[in-house]
Amino acid sequence: MSIDSRAHVSSKWWLFRAGLLGLCLWLLVGTLRIHPSYLAYFNEFWGGPANGYKYLVDSNLDWGQDLKNLAAYMRRSGLEKIKLEYYGPSDPRIYGITYEPLRPGQPTAGTVAISVTFLQGLYQCRGATGCYSDPICLRAFNWLKQYEPIAKIGYSIFVYQIPGSQPLPPTMSLPPQCFVDIRSQSSRGGHGD
Repeated sequence: MSIDSRAHVSSKWWLFRAGLLGLCLWLLVGTLRIHPSYLAYFNEFWGGPANGYKYLVDSNLDWGQDLKNLAAYMRRSGLEKIKLEYYGPSDPRIYGITYEPLRPGQPTAGTVAISVTFLQGLYQCRGATGCYSDPICLRAFNWLKQYEPIAKIGYSIFVYQIPGSQPLPPTMSLPPQCFVDIRSQSSRGGHGD
C-alpha cells in the first residue's frame, strides 16, 4: 500500500469518526433538551417532539403524563375550571384540576384542553366496553383543528381558548357509544384497553 493510499484511508477514517461523534453529540443534545419528557422524544428529522403527535399518539406519546403540568398551567393562568378530554388512567382531580368533560361532537366556547390522542382521532375511549374505533366517533373533536392552541402542555395536551363571540362549528350527530364515559364506570381510567 502506497503512502498516498494510506493517507486517503486515514482521512476517510477520520471523517467517519468525526461524523459518528457529531451524531452522538446530536443525540445527547436532543435527549437533554427533552428532559423530563422523554416519552415525547422524536428525532429532529421528523420535526422533533413538538411535531411528534402528527406521527404517533396513544402510548407512544400520551399516557396522561402532562396532567400535573396542566394543573400548574391552570394555576399560573388563573383558570379555575376547564373543559377537558384527556387520554390516561388518572383522575384529573388528583392534581387539583376542576373540569367539565368535553363532549364529543359538541363544539363549545371557553378554555378547552384535549390530549393529542383524541385530537388526532386515533380512537375514542368511551363506552362501557372500552375504546371505540368507530369512524364517526373518531371525528368527534376535529372541530378543534380549525383553532390554534394557546398553549401546549408538555407534548401531549393542547389548550384552546374558543371565543364565545363567534359562531361555533355545527354539532355532530353521533351514536350513543360516543357519549358514555368509562372513567365513571371503571377504575382503569381513559385507556379502556
